[in-house]
Amino acid sequence: MKTNKEIIYNYHEQTKHKPYRYARSLGYLDWDNEPNPFRKFTGAEQIKLPLFPPNTSPYFHEVLFKPENIIPQPIQLDTLSQLFLYSMGISAWKEYHGSRWAVRCNPSSGNLHPTETYLIVPPKTLDSDAILFHYDPSAHQFEKRAVMSPKNWERQNLPSYDNFPCFFVALTSLIWREAWKYGERAFRYCLLDIGHAIASITFSAKALGWSVHYVMVSLNNLSTSLGLDRPEYKEVEQEFPQVLLLIYPHNQEIKEQSVFSQKEPFLFDEWFGIPEKVSPQTINWEIIDEVSSAIIESSKKSPFLTDNFLTEKREEEGKRISSIPSSPLCHTLFQQRRSAHAFDINGFLQREDFFQILEGIYCIYNRVIKPIIPLSPYTSLIFFLHNVENLPSGIYAYIQNQQHLDKLKSFGFDHIENIPFSNTIPFFFLHKGNMRRLAGHVCCGQEIAHDGVFCACIFTDLKEKLENYDGYTYAPLHWEAGFIGQLLYLEAEIYNLRGTGIGCFFDDELVLLTKRAGSESIPINPLYFFTVGKPILDSRLKTYPPYSYIK
Repeated sequence: MKTNKEIIYNYHEQTKHKPYRYARSLGYLDWDNEPNPFRKFTGAEQIKLPLFPPNTSPYFHEVLFKPENIIPQPIQLDTLSQLFLYSMGISAWKEYHGSRWAVRCNPSSGNLHPTETYLIVPPKTLDSDAILFHYDPSAHQFEKRAVMSPKNWERQNLPSYDNFPCFFVALTSLIWREAWKYGERAFRYCLLDIGHAIASITFSAKALGWSVHYVMVSLNNLSTSLGLDRPEYKEVEQEFPQVLLLIYPHNQEIKEQSVFSQKEPFLFDEWFGIPEKVSPQTINWEIIDEVSSAIIESSKKSPFLTDNFLTEKREEEGKRISSIPSSPLCHTLFQQRRSAHAFDINGFLQREDFFQILEGIYCIYNRVIKPIIPLSPYTSLIFFLHNVENLPSGIYAYIQNQQHLDKLKSFGFDHIENIPFSNTIPFFFLHKGNMRRLAGHVCCGQEIAHDGVFCACIFTDLKEKLENYDGYTYAPLHWEAGFIGQLLYLEAEIYNLRGTGIGCFFDDELVLLTKRAGSESIPINPLYFFTVGKPILDSRLKTYPPYSYIK
């Protein structure tokens, strides 16, 4: 019988794209069963949220590099509305020849949006009771799913609003939305989308002066807390529990580390609403059922649920930036984010702007992500630089983990040169040459990887991580990759460019980076590709405001 680690590693191996064989999918788009991108709960009370213009937020780079300067806002309906509006909300409606679709602040593979978002507020936050809400981005509203009395909340030893103002945000994945198009590889994309969502929520929270922290909880308990195992889900598409986050004012003193651990499920007193189906019919992918079950089972024994993890050094550390570079207001930037579909091959990026992007990556790895994603950081980046001013075209690497550099050296990069633009940024020059064709080939032949300013590969050593920790590790490694991708989306917009996440890539073709004879694989695993360039805009598309075009 296979162990959970073996099941998860086998899933990753079986869902690799290869130049001669793509991972299995249906092979066509079944438009009659196209999933609804918005799940609603019939019979649940709907609470319309106020809308706010984007010109009242701080500047993004101030939030990223100097979050301590942001005055924490009170936790109330208005500020919760802003948090969700500018992280998980709709950013615009698009229309072409009578077809209309929404784009959101948080991106998704194929704009399919498998991520569902839930809010848990303690008693006295919005009402005398504690409440579980589902967020409906289609109308920017909360749907009341469950309530809990103050006595029950206290009996479960949950944080008191009087002593520790806070709330919880939970994320799940409705995997069918991705599997409808991408088949067995869909689970990977759901995990990457969760990373983007965590980043979107984190940046939106920091703009309000709030901190975000991962809550240690088994996925079984999270499922129970959100009602995902209740009878009303038996006839509809299932949601896979992913992560629970604790959000609180950044100046709030943490008296007990136990607030970051939830060893038992939230037990609500009364439930409301029935989840709607998103498709008339669905197709089950056995390999996805198997890997998702293995990750849920692994989460019960995860090292991230132990007291040792609670007491590990998790505070922000690393290089502090001396001056804050210019950037747009947070809410303007969050709603401005788009995915590019084509690039002008003549687009370029100035050297100092590229280095500023690297400063942002360094900040994320060393000052932001550690308390939010367990095990982080454990990815690094390989860059295919195509057209960055005063930097030779070629292959570069941002190495967050020294082991990754050692593996690249052992594989044949014999002349690794440290680029001395900063005393602390670990950036290296690996190989000189035009890498456009190689980047395009590795990314399933997509021109968007070929034509941009640069293409980045976010990678890790997956087998080693699964062996040293457990199967649950597979999820947060992908979250980390998605988190970095979200930063690249925003930084691209700041420098008048545009980004696109690429989940379709040939997993083992990084071997082409070197000429080592007889090698079949490189000892690192790509998790995500991301490309940035000058977008070619489609003038045929019409754009409408996010919440004034709903019929």
